[in-house]
Amino acid sequence: MVRSKILSKYPNLLHFFGDKNSSLNLENIITAEQIHSDKVAIIKDDKAKFIKGYDGLVTNKPLLLGIRTADCLPIFFFYPKKKVTAAIHAGWKGLYEGIIINALNKMIKLGSSPMNLKVAVGPHIQVCCYRVSRKRFLKFQKLLSIQHTPSRSRFATPGRWPNGLLPGESRKKSSTFWYLNLSRIASLQLESLGILPDNIEISKVCTSCDNKYWSFRRDGKIAGRMINIIGNIEQTYAIDNTLK
Repeated sequence: MVRSKILSKYPNLLHFFGDKNSSLNLENIITAEQIHSDKVAIIKDDKAKFIKGYDGLVTNKPLLLGIRTADCLPIFFFYPKKKVTAAIHAGWKGLYEGIIINALNKMIKLGSSPMNLKVAVGPHIQVCCYRVSRKRFLKFQKLLSIQHTPSRSRFATPGRWPNGLLPGESRKKSSTFWYLNLSRIASLQLESLGILPDNIEISKVCTSCDNKYWSFRRDGKIAGRMINIIGNIEQTYAIDNTLK
């Protein structure tokens, strides 16, 4: 399990990003269906533990929110003053469609202010392993060049590794590889919405490189999923019953 330094400053905020070996009692955790969408739900109670049709969850109640990942970005938000928490599953589709701004808008409805939000991005597939088609690359180039023209080269660039290759990979002389930096895209979107860079923490762990984590890109259909949870829990028994 990995914890965020930024979020660990708050003693009643239970959170962690899981790995292959994370063992949890899921009975107390509310999870989203995760359909690679931009949809975010506000959770008012724990009557439903599985929220269909959504990829993000927001609450101002003492509830545990869970997101499953295997390369996509698990992103946690916390607004300390109002004790608002959020967890979103952000793959390339969600980032492209705007799941981050949708999550922020839901948090604002619950009294949050972007300037004082704390954000942590957990282990995910890094740019070293996220090779994409030219078509997908150009989709993001067009999208973010409109929003972040001065920073365009920082979020998506043609692969430029030693000898033009990823280590151990071969290619034809005329081939060009394209890579997306999903966490950089997320960071640019967060900053454009008023979240301070010092309040954003991004994991450097690559789920595709590190065998302690599940990776759909590496393992294909046999890949499992990591559970990532966050919740402002004031009752210590809730924490004890969640961590095995």
